Amino acid sequence: RVKVIRVEKQPVLSTKTYVGRVESATDITVSSPFSAKLVSIKVKPGQKVREGDILAELYSEHVETMFTSAQATVNQAQDAYDRLMKVKDNGSVSELKMVEVQTQLSKAQAALRSATKSKEDCIVRAPVSATVGEIKVKAGEELSVMQQILRLVDLESLEVSIDVPEMELALYDKGSKALVSVPALGEDALEASLTEKAVSSSILGHSYKCRLSLSRHPEDLRPGMIAKVSFCKEEQEAVVIPSSVVRRDGQGTYLWLVDDDLTVRKGRIVTGDFSGSGVIVESGLQVGDRVVCEGMSKIC
Repeated sequence: RVKVIRVEKQPVLSTKTYVGRVESATDITVSSPFSAKLVSIKVKPGQKVREGDILAELYSEHVETMFTSAQATVNQAQDAYDRLMKVKDNGSVSELKMVEVQTQLSKAQAALRSATKSKEDCIVRAPVSATVGEIKVKAGEELSVMQQILRLVDLESLEVSIDVPEMELALYDKGSKALVSVPALGEDALEASLTEKAVSSSILGHSYKCRLSLSRHPEDLRPGMIAKVSFCKEEQEAVVIPSSVVRRDGQGTYLWLVDDDLTVRKGRIVTGDFSGSGVIVESGLQVGDRVVCEGMSKIC
């Protein structure tokens, strides 16, 4: 038995899907400010910290030496200044000598402030409130300048990053809505909106980095998780048919049509994107045409 459907137009919901990654809007790498030994790590991965909390402790012999030397230099310069001030009023000290001693004291004090800052930097503190991510070193290691110690991420400001091909970038604007699903969580799709479009492309892929903010953040959502991002856009009405009626041969795409005299013939069509209810037909069909939807195997 052969069944047919009558072709009609319907609103088309076009969907484009991209694969991206969950990222933290705040992702900070904490590094050693100078060559030093890592004395201890005060935090663990997943631990929440507040701005100013101690993350690690360093020891640098060079910093200690510079601090001790700067202290001694200040003490010496201060003593010379104090002794000079005692005899200044009787006119036995020239103005030039006074300026010279004051300058030496100022330089010594500036050097001590710098050395004190370096000594304070041996106590590594959190620059922002966040969650400890990956810890990259172990206590006892000798660190080089700017060697990474750990990462801080903000689990309250997670976003999704995707790469959009250059030919599709113009389809979206800031504020464009999307649905995000994270297979690792197995939850319902999350609503999201486009917040950022890169102005320069990837050299290798000719794609542009885009970022989306999420309407909510599930408790188990973590940076690095794979996410599927779907943009849905309702377009003008179009001819849509079930994908099951579409056939292909060496000459292209076709389906079976039934004419008014009940003659069955092969009709060539050009298909476009998929919609929620089937495949869009760009040419080859007219509204009112009858298409065989069941029993194609019985047609010779």
